[in-house]
Parts: sequence; structure tokens; C-alpha cells
Amino acid sequence: MNKYSFNGKHILVTGASGGLGSALVRKLVETGAHLVVSSRSIQALNELISTLPTSTRAVPITADLSSPGEAEMLAQKAVDSLGYIDVLFNIAGIGYFALMEEATEENMRFLFEVNAFSPMMLIKSLIPQMKVRGNGRIVNIVSCAGRVPIPTVGVYGGSKSALAVMSNTMRLELQPAGIDIINIYPGTVDTSFEENALREEERPGLCPRDHCGLPRFEMAEQVFAAATASASFASLAMA
Repeated sequence: MNKYSFNGKHILVTGASGGLGSALVRKLVETGAHLVVSSRSIQALNELISTLPTSTRAVPITADLSSPGEAEMLAQKAVDSLGYIDVLFNIAGIGYFALMEEATEENMRFLFEVNAFSPMMLIKSLIPQMKVRGNGRIVNIVSCAGRVPIPTVGVYGGSKSALAVMSNTMRLELQPAGIDIINIYPGTVDTSFEENALREEERPGLCPRDHCGLPRFEMAEQVFAAATASASFASLAMA
């Protein structure tokens, strides 16, 4: 099976300044991709770009994906910056540790906005220009928590599961247009994800110590390999 090549592709990466996002950006740069990198902090994006080879074409665009309308704005700015987008990496996300009975409506809505609605609106916003060219690829970083119920991770898992089900449906609908959608389900990654997660009642995270999970660069290698898979693979899980 032929692997998908990112060489020369125009790629939008959300959550680009995070641990997994920044590691994946470096992998994509190695392939010769042209990038739009996005997060909430322009300082973090500029710091990331400063570590890349000087020949790299990487445009920083800030967006707060917890705010309705930001995803559509980001998609339009990305297209304006590079002319078109071939590939979208939906990496941005936030965790939430809480029993379902104590989860607040405010935090539940916040999580679904970041983890489900904004990624979906990015996909919807970029589809028309992908259809015009007859090809495109969407790569969603979901989570193993989006496949199995884990105590205190229900809202997070639910938000990721919602994205997975909606995008899997879109994959079937968009296949005739030449657009691939791949969901990747990583396990725990050694990043600041748990540190940045929302919590109720000071609920502990899944990591029993300061560092756990695969190192981010090792996970990035696995995610990158999965993202180059044949279009016949719709979802890929990894430890």
C-alpha cells in the first residue's frame, strides 16, 4: 500500500506549541511540508518556529478554540496564508478530571467546544476548498479515553468520542470526493496535558507520578506513521 506523503503539502496544525503538537511539527518539517501552526500563544508559536530550520515555511496564527467562531476564522486565515490547505491536524485539546456527578455544565460545554465543536468546524470550513482540488486529509488526535469509559475521565472521553463518531461519518460521506479522515487514538503521552487539565475536587489525573506515558517524540513517531497510512485505515489506536 502506498503511504501518504506530506512532502510539499500545505498543512494546518492546531495545538502546535504543545508537547505532541511541537514534536509532530518537527516531523512534518522533515518531510518538506509547508505549515500553518496555531495555538493560543503567539510567543509559544514564535519560540517553536525559532527552533525549526531557517528554510522552513511556517506561518503562526493564534486562535482560542474555546470561543465559537475562532475555528472558522483560523481556517480562513490559514487558507489566506498558504493559498490552500491540503491537510488538517486536529491536535488541540484539553483534559478534565471529574466524576460525572460533579462535572459542571460550564466545564462540560468548555470541553466540548475545544475538543469536539471547534475541530469539527475546522473540518467543515476546509472541506469546500479540498473538494475543489479533489483531495485532502484530516487527521484527528482523539484518545483511548474516547473508546472506553474511564472513571473521572467521562467528559473528556465523551468529547473525544463525539468528534470520532462525527468525523467517521464524514469520512464515509467524503470518500467519493477524495478526502480522507483518519482518527488516531493515542494512550498517555509524557507532556503537560495532565498539568493543564481542568479538575473538580482536586481529582488526580491518570498518571501516578510526575512523568508517565510515552515520550512525546516517540509518540509523535507513531502518530506520524499512522497519519501516512492508506486511506483504507479509518482509525488507529496505539499504547
